[in-house]
Amino acid sequence: MLEKNEIIRIAKENLIDEIRFIDAQDYEPRELFKGRMPKDILPEAKSVIVTMTYIGGVLMKGYDDTKHGRISKLALSGFYSNIVRPMNGIYEYLISNGYKAKMVDGEESGETISLKGVAVKAGLGWIGKNALLINKEYGSFIALGAIITDAELADVHVKCDMSCPVNCHECQKACPTLANKTDKVLERPNCISDYLESYNIPMEKQVDLDNYFYECDICQTVCPYNLEHIKNPMKTPFGEYFDSLNIMANEFSFDRLLKITEEEYNQDIVKYFYGFELPYEMFKRNIRMAYYGMQKR
Repeated sequence: MLEKNEIIRIAKENLIDEIRFIDAQDYEPRELFKGRMPKDILPEAKSVIVTMTYIGGVLMKGYDDTKHGRISKLALSGFYSNIVRPMNGIYEYLISNGYKAKMVDGEESGETISLKGVAVKAGLGWIGKNALLINKEYGSFIALGAIITDAELADVHVKCDMSCPVNCHECQKACPTLANKTDKVLERPNCISDYLESYNIPMEKQVDLDNYFYECDICQTVCPYNLEHIKNPMKTPFGEYFDSLNIMANEFSFDRLLKITEEEYNQDIVKYFYGFELPYEMFKRNIRMAYYGMQKR
């Protein structure tokens, strides 16, 4: 027999901070997300399990922005495509009890829903001007996940009625490529997280990357809802687990990364990429761009 409390227990066991159960009806106007609603993915769907894990405590030890390159918290946490592996136990529990389930992340083309859309429906936050989900307690340093299932699990949740202050534009002013110049809209071709994975970067777009060579957190580091998390990250189970990995910033020193061989790169750096793996030549180009931007400050 399916037990909701058992699903919650499995989630906590896998270091997930928040879990919600919502119905599988459309979460946004259908015309905006055609083909990306729960029932589009699983026609028999009755519920969506939405999960959230705080990654504000994902830090390299000894980081110095005058000496080290960096990658985004989402990538460094291992959640490049948002939460997938931590939900495996919930997925297996549903399947073992005879239910259909589809685990979704933010990357599968044609086989995913909007994780931010279902999180908003579940009352887990609102969409900020930087087009990211913001939670009042956790800020935007969070990773999301979802499982669509034909199990009857849905609770009623009130959508968050908060929004970014009208006069706050810190994230938009900070973005070096103006990728979020329109409220709640991300122009992906201009986003550093995308164009650092492109070979065709015009010289005029070689801006200060704030030391990032893989993914980017720039619009999040200036958000008022994240400032306290940057100074004093919350103590959470996943944060404590990540801290135990003892990832040292020295592995990402510019002195080392500018001279690293392809063999050393594949052995020592690629292991930190989950999702898109930068080819060696692209990595070297990104390191030169990040270092160049730092030198110009």
